Amino acid sequence: MSRIRSALARLRRLHPLSWIVVVLTGVVMTLIIVPAGYQREYFDYTEPSRTWWDEQCRAVYEESQPTPIRKARVINGVYQWDPWSNPTIKQHGWPRPFLVRSIPTKPELEPYPPIPREEQLSRVSWTRASNWPLQATAWRIHPGNLLLCIGVWVGVVCGAGAVTEWWVRRRGGLWRFRLIDLLALATVVALVVGWWSHHKHVKQLENNIIEQADRSFDFYPDYVAPVWLARLAGDESSLPHFWHITNALHREGALGNEELELILGLPYVKELKLYDQVPMEALDHLATRELEELSISAPSSIDAPLIAERLHKLAHPNLRRLDLELTDLIVEDVEGLLNATDLEELHLQNPMVRVAEVDQLREQHPNVKIEVFWNLQFKHDSEQAEEAIVEARLRRGFD
Repeated sequence: MSRIRSALARLRRLHPLSWIVVVLTGVVMTLIIVPAGYQREYFDYTEPSRTWWDEQCRAVYEESQPTPIRKARVINGVYQWDPWSNPTIKQHGWPRPFLVRSIPTKPELEPYPPIPREEQLSRVSWTRASNWPLQATAWRIHPGNLLLCIGVWVGVVCGAGAVTEWWVRRRGGLWRFRLIDLLALATVVALVVGWWSHHKHVKQLENNIIEQADRSFDFYPDYVAPVWLARLAGDESSLPHFWHITNALHREGALGNEELELILGLPYVKELKLYDQVPMEALDHLATRELEELSISAPSSIDAPLIAERLHKLAHPNLRRLDLELTDLIVEDVEGLLNATDLEELHLQNPMVRVAEVDQLREQHPNVKIEVFWNLQFKHDSEQAEEAIVEARLRRGFD
């Protein structure tokens, strides 16, 4: 009891500024950790369960499924699926989700009216009651992640209060500043302004590249700032300066080296899709940029066989997914690629590879998800498929 009394006595002696910092930090951390609604954390029931938490989310989804078959109705002459046939799954927690729950669903379809401008704030996650864990038809808790979130909340809040109290007592008062305090404040402000200016400069660079690029390119932006900032803002769309191009698509036509260099100059591009006429020199440029996802679909390109021979140039640790559709792509090309890279997914379109060879590649590389999409004749190892494979191997100089 004496220790508890001494601890309470210390809390009573805290400076008012320390209490203000603790309360404000507690509110901020609560808005970051507790509410759901952050759009990237919605559970996708169509994806397979890969972790224990995915299984818990799927269990909540199945337990709260109201109807096994989705219903469709006609509203104002428009054919619509019943949106309430599937339960709404919410996940809570940062930096890891500690709670998943399903909210009650409505029995009948209600038309969605246009959202007025004055009601845009309803999209902010922490302004909607449904995003707070107040009710649920089914739920699961991750004990380890719950302790982690509590630890983060307590650590940040208590740390901010302790630092404030130490600073006030060390200075002997609230309004006694030293040169080092001003330097520290100026450093923090400079870092924030520099970070903001960097994203603003990148935004201008992206606009210039879009203007210079050929119209055969499509660009897709994405949010690239920290997740906690988007959770605090409640909606990442309210942070437009932190949206940058992460995905570029070349639809058709000949791809020039200058155009490819221009696109690879985008600082945040992580996914690149190249279609139609892709030159062999493209591999040299792609090798200089560590992409996460790459798609090359050039079955009619003259350099497609040469590209297939040099796929090992794409070996870098960040490449996780690769989609290929190339003329005369044989098993030796695929095997060399898998041995040189750390891919997680490999998707092949109409390769000159036998079904047994694909099964062997899957056995040799169990950590790689290999998906192959053939024409019908290749799926059954028909005579026509074998003839096409033999001809492709002969063209490449293989027996």
